[in-house]
Amino acid sequence: MKSDMSIRTARKWVRAFGICAVIAALMPALFGTIPAAVVCVTLVLFFLAAAVYTARRWLRCPHCGRALNRNDGAFCQFCGQSLEPEKEDGK
Repeated sequence: MKSDMSIRTARKWVRAFGICAVIAALMPALFGTIPAAVVCVTLVLFFLAAAVYTARRWLRCPHCGRALNRNDGAFCQFCGQSLEPEKEDGK
């Protein structure tokens, strides 16, 4: 199963969306108004949805196609194949 985003890049995006969600969750404490809180909750939901979508769409084993879930290792927990792209000799 081929995808246009590497597993390493997808992991970075999922983490970035998670960090943005945490920052947005902490913002109402700074502003303290109801409209700001509503905007911040909306941002939190958006970033969490983006993280889930990215994880479900691109964090898949390139060999068996199964979702990697919370696997941060170098090998698929289902088929045991390497998750890193193979480097060609001479490059």
